[in-house]
Amino acid sequence: MNIAIVSHPRSGSSYLTRVFAQFSNVQTVMEPFHPNDEVAIQHIKHCLADNFSRFENDIKLAGYAIGTYAHEQPVKFLTLLKQYVNKPTLVFKLFPEHIQKTQFHALFNVVDGVIFLRRNQVHSFISSQIANETNVWANKNTSDIFPHFQEDAFLWWNKFIVSYFADVNNVVYSHGIPFTSIDYERINVENSTVELLSEWSKNNNLNVGAYTASKINLLQQDKRHLATEKVNNPHDLQACLHKYGIFHLNSAFEPNGKVALLKPTFMSRVSGLFSRGL
Repeated sequence: MNIAIVSHPRSGSSYLTRVFAQFSNVQTVMEPFHPNDEVAIQHIKHCLADNFSRFENDIKLAGYAIGTYAHEQPVKFLTLLKQYVNKPTLVFKLFPEHIQKTQFHALFNVVDGVIFLRRNQVHSFISSQIANETNVWANKNTSDIFPHFQEDAFLWWNKFIVSYFADVNNVVYSHGIPFTSIDYERINVENSTVELLSEWSKNNNLNVGAYTASKINLLQQDKRHLATEKVNNPHDLQACLHKYGIFHLNSAFEPNGKVALLKPTFMSRVSGLFSRGL
């Protein structure tokens, strides 16, 4: 079985993948379709371990390099990858730009379940800016970095992410693939995440097995709750939030402690996910 975590950068997807890895029947691979071949190969090597050389040799016999095969023949690539996994279920991440939109229908023919993972788009945009400027993607505190917020770049980011989720959502519905959705602000509550994944998998006959870990911590690189605390031009960011009517997305939490973000309503097939006022 293959389960895809459909997400975007700076959303907590690596943490969710690590949680999935603690289920007894699951093998995970972070980003096998990453556009940077070196990054993709690193993730695949970690997944396949001693089986990697045989996997690579099979691709060479087909006349391809690993990266080319992944992007030109994604179904064959994923099917071959699964053959060298030693557990019943493979879980992998799928981000925008990993594969072409025209390949979605073919790829999801060999996907048995989908997790939609989203994060408040203001925070994910700024976190991506920080990561791109510092080249720090994990395991280092970035609370002292203040990128410059640019409205045009944010609007492009929001449209890009919204379009990606809408396209995948339509394909998932057309194929009748079981899915569930999680947001970043909730995945740090590990017990509820594990319970959700366990119940969803069981209800849809997805063979993930039993959860075997005691606890996995979400390592937050940046503990600043307000988006305006993360940029060097907070007034411009605040003006943008006001302009598009997304005031509450300046904070991860409302005053009453409830999570404050626009939730993706996949069941009603709302295509304007996270795009109120944009």
